[in-house]
Amino acid sequence: MKSSKMLDTLTLLRRGGPALCNVAVTNACNAACGFCNFARGKVPRANLRWIDADQFGRALDILHERDIRYISFFGGLLTLIYAVNIKEPVFILSQIGGIVIYRAARSDVTYAFLLSYASMLFGRAFWLGDPWAIPLKQLQSGALLLFAFYMISDPKTTPDSRAGRILFAALVAAGAAYVQFGLYRTNALLWSLALCSIATPIIDRLLPAVRYQWNNRTPSKQAKGETREINDSMAGQPAFIVH
Repeated sequence: MKSSKMLDTLTLLRRGGPALCNVAVTNACNAACGFCNFARGKVPRANLRWIDADQFGRALDILHERDIRYISFFGGLLTLIYAVNIKEPVFILSQIGGIVIYRAARSDVTYAFLLSYASMLFGRAFWLGDPWAIPLKQLQSGALLLFAFYMISDPKTTPDSRAGRILFAALVAAGAAYVQFGLYRTNALLWSLALCSIATPIIDRLLPAVRYQWNNRTPSKQAKGETREINDSMAGQPAFIVH
């Protein structure tokens, strides 16, 4: 395998190759970077294009015949949703996530995390003099969406009190920012959540509240989002979580 690749490369060198092909996946973007030809507003809406996966697959054979051995992908915002509607997977994912955190009475930790993390991204951009398009683009990550709605909001691993959950969310956001921009490591959100989860028992001790239970629990109106046990007369009846 390696010898055949080497022979192919030596053959192409005599013809000035191997060559590189730049492929623009899309020319659509919602960032307004002044240096980019695909920035928002520079391409008329009628001229926005997305690559056709089937045609590109057939084009690979043609590129190979023309001594192309390397492909560089670029373009506008690759994860850009052209028109947000209920059929879009990301829109559906966020809506389902909103229902999940609402029914689990953990919307506070999700929104506190998103607000804290967004504040740090915009604060960093302000400190460095970066355009606002950079933090806006960083907030459009699908991994961030999944993390905020489906991971950090787990009722059994987050603090019991609302104040504790807000503190926990801020710690996770700060830890993720440090791992990503201070240590320059990947998977910053996961590392931060794993490390900050160790502090959950400590937060529960400093800010105590009734522990979350999946069954036979309902939120107390007086506790502002906390949970309390239902009385024995209601045992066996379905419990509903209402904010």
